[in-house]
Parts: sequence; structure tokens; C-alpha cells
Amino acid sequence: MRTAMVVALALLALCLPTQAQDKPQPQKITLRSYGESSQSVLEAFAAQLGYGVVLPDASDDTGGSLEDPCWLSLKDAGVEQAAAALSRAFGLRVSIHHDLKKVSARSFMTTPRRVTRGYDVSVLCARYVDYVNRFNGAKPAKGFVERPASAHLLDHLLGVMEVAGLRGDAGSAAGQRLLFSLEESEHAQLRELLGLLMNDKGGASAACAAQRQTLDALERVTWEEEITERPVASVLAAVFAKAGRDFVISHAMARDLGEAHINRARAEGLTGAGLLRDLMDNHQFGLGATAGLAVLGDRETVNWGSYRVFELKPLLERLAQEYVNQRTKPRDGGFEGDISSLGGLSVITSALQQQADGRELACTLKSFGTRLVALGSAQTLEELAAILKEMGFEEPKED
Repeated sequence: MRTAMVVALALLALCLPTQAQDKPQPQKITLRSYGESSQSVLEAFAAQLGYGVVLPDASDDTGGSLEDPCWLSLKDAGVEQAAAALSRAFGLRVSIHHDLKKVSARSFMTTPRRVTRGYDVSVLCARYVDYVNRFNGAKPAKGFVERPASAHLLDHLLGVMEVAGLRGDAGSAAGQRLLFSLEESEHAQLRELLGLLMNDKGGASAACAAQRQTLDALERVTWEEEITERPVASVLAAVFAKAGRDFVISHAMARDLGEAHINRARAEGLTGAGLLRDLMDNHQFGLGATAGLAVLGDRETVNWGSYRVFELKPLLERLAQEYVNQRTKPRDGGFEGDISSLGGLSVITSALQQQADGRELACTLKSFGTRLVALGSAQTLEELAAILKEMGFEEPKED
């Protein structure tokens, strides 16, 4: 009797669904497409998951098309990482529906599933209050409407999100919390930004770090072969394969780079990074990153998500003392002010922007309190850091 009960319980356990059964196991995705149709790549991706495919409706204003060519190479990529890469390659939103065991590709114009989440920003608000009290002594203009630190932070975040390619139309401030209604992937990017703003040392975004890793890998390989009537996309695929790096060409550039052919004489000592720079200059595209993978795309959007947060409080304090040292008695041609009367952090950001413009560095600067968020390519951000060092900025020491 006891044995029969044990067997019955075992059979019952097998029949009942478990959390482990419902939750998909971690998988690694390997895909390669050198000009094949986007639909064939989507189907290959779904097949590796054991899922079906949901194609765009005929009435769907897709923007991209699954009939368009696709250029990418992924090896052992995560599932969500692969979906992000395919989205850039197709010009469509690739979504994985684990509950339905389906993979879909729909227009970015379709309404995504948004989730509202709140973020405690009391630390950043306290830092902003300290900054205003110490360094921002400008008198309010007539008709000035008072706004708390959280409202200023919200404006700052929305500005950064817009430049970084995130939707910034759904943010609200309540006390020392900010509310955003975004997709889960966008919440992850917002958390990254808030984390870097709160970090004592600031830091670079994952997209910026991935760009630098790609350039370093390409710098370590050489390309000395002659190129004869070869598609640009094919050359890019070959040099990335040589460097052992995954890549994806964005939908906006895939056809152009696949149809443009080039000829190059043999060049001794040319690195993969050097070849990439030549191709980017001659064919008007740039290097970016998505989900840790290299993206080759149009220059206006390829650097979305690439930024660095600089903590400039030590430099601000140093400059504050230098302005104190320049004070004079009330005299014509003298100076009685301080860094507050000169605009606080804007003393640094204005000088930095002026130098960046003079060198034609494509960047956007957004400041909040003593923090500066600089957006641009990894190489541009390195050049901005070098300019800041000339002002007296010191890189934070490693722990």
C-alpha cells in the first residue's frame, strides 16, 4: 500500500507543471548571415529556441522588411542579446514570447508592452542640493518658478534618454522618486544610467566599453591582403572574423554596404582598426554597440547608448579656489566674484564644449550637479577625457 502511494505521488509530480519546466533554460545562439534574407535568419533563430515564427501583418507599417538582406555574425550569444542584434539588423522589433513559444518581428511603431517602475533618487537629490548651495550662486531671474531637485533630475534624464535613443515621454517626479513607463529593456538601460550617476566615480556605459573592446581587438590583427571588387560588407565580415568579434550591420546600412564594392592595393602593417577607420570614412558609417555586440550603422544613431559619466566635484573645488585667488579689490578691470557667480559647473562644460567644437568632435554634454554625462563614440569620449585632464581633471583611482 505504501509503495503504491509513493508511485502515485511520483506520477502526480511528473504531471504537474513546475516553475523549472515553464521557465526556458539558458541557451547560447550562434547565427551567421552574409547577405541572406532577414526572414531566413529569423527562422533560424526561432529554430534554435524550438519556437515558431510570427511574421509581420500585411497591414503592418514595418519600416524594415524581412525580405531585405541581413549581415551579422553571432557566436554563443545570449538569447536576449541575439534578439537585440536581430532588431538592429532587421529594422524591426524582434520579441521572444516564451509563454507562446513564438518569436515575432514587428514594426518599432507598434505599441510595446510598457511597465511603470519607480526609482528612489534621494541620493542624487541630496547631491544636487549640496551642489546648488556650494557652487551655483546665480540669482533667480524675475518670474523664476522654484523646482525641487527631483524635477531637475527628471529633465536631465529625459534629455540624456532622448540623445541615447530611449523614449523620454513617460517620466514623472513625486517627492524623491521618479516614475517611468518603459519596456523592460529600456528600464534596464535607465537603471544603468542611474547606477553610473550614483557611482562615486561615474563610469562608462556598457555600449561605450564594448566599442573600446572591439577597437582593441581589431588593433591586434593586421590586414595586408589585396582587395578586388569585393563588397564592403564582406570585407567587414572578414576582418571581424579575423579579430574573433561578433558584429551586426544595421538595417539602414546593410543594402548599401552589401552592394558597394571596393578595390584596395596590398598594404603592409595595416591593422584591422585602421582598415575599419578607412571604410567608415569612405562609406559614411560608424561603429557602435548593442547588448555588448559591435554595430556598424549610420552615424546619427549608431552611438546610441554610448556615454560616460564624469564626476567633476574635485575639479570644481580646485577651480573654485583658483577663482578665489584671482579676486581683487573693487577696481575697474578687477574681479570680485567666485565660481558660483560664473555659473558653477558651466565653467567646465562651456570650455569643454568650445574645445570639442573646435576639433569637430561629435558629442552631446548634459550636466546635473557635479556630474557630467558626455554622449558620443568611445574614441570621442576618450578625447573629451583628455581635454578635461588639461583643465586639471584626474581619472579616479582603481579600487
